[in-house]
Amino acid sequence: REMAGYLRSQDGVPLVPLADYIGDTIACRLQYNDLYASGIEKLDLAELDAVLEIYAQSFSHGPTSVSVDSFRNSIINRRHKGMPYAYHLLSIKTERSGRPRGMASFFTFPGVAFGGYLVLDPSIRGKGHLTELIRVRERIAISDDKSATGWLGECDPKDESLPAFLKRGFHEVNVEYRQPPLHDQPQYSFGDAPVLHLIYKEFGDTFKAPRLSTQKFLSMMSWVYRVIYRIDSPEACDYYRDLEKQLNSLQFCP
Repeated sequence: REMAGYLRSQDGVPLVPLADYIGDTIACRLQYNDLYASGIEKLDLAELDAVLEIYAQSFSHGPTSVSVDSFRNSIINRRHKGMPYAYHLLSIKTERSGRPRGMASFFTFPGVAFGGYLVLDPSIRGKGHLTELIRVRERIAISDDKSATGWLGECDPKDESLPAFLKRGFHEVNVEYRQPPLHDQPQYSFGDAPVLHLIYKEFGDTFKAPRLSTQKFLSMMSWVYRVIYRIDSPEACDYYRDLEKQLNSLQFCP
């Protein structure tokens, strides 16, 4: 119904090959190597360090970043192995590049995916790769078989990432989202927590804002607090309770 309404409002729409639409790697212009899925015995440490160098260039400071040492240790020590969720760390290369030209990390929790870090080298930005990368990540998340139908992400107001995601089907959740401190960063109180943009997108091409129930949203955020921010009892923490209070008796997220 939403697609039909969208089509009626357009004079014309571009045709997208099925392989492109579903993020099939045979149609991708970039090459993706999941460093975490390969297992520690097959992990290319030189490639891992190159990916972490790319990460550090964009995320070495700010509330959303963990230290490179902590990031590296979580991969080497297989922190996410055997958990009821999936984790992915993609090394991104062009057809001609020997070294990575980008990186992306994300989680697939039961019911929702969560975008961690995403960086593309300036030399390959502005060429439509973000749309492809979103589709690739969604294809992987679906293959994780965790019943995820959409994904959450965070954007720092100090950078320019939000408009790029809004243009590609994400919607900002209309709440004041305060970020808990990351485990290896200086700790702060709830009142001092930075406010970030919290975004959500249903998988695939969408034609209207998602209808996300408050109950489902809070369940999603419980996974984010538990895994990303290592809060053992997320439903009892100030951050969860604040979201609960803001949404109050609303049936759906604004």
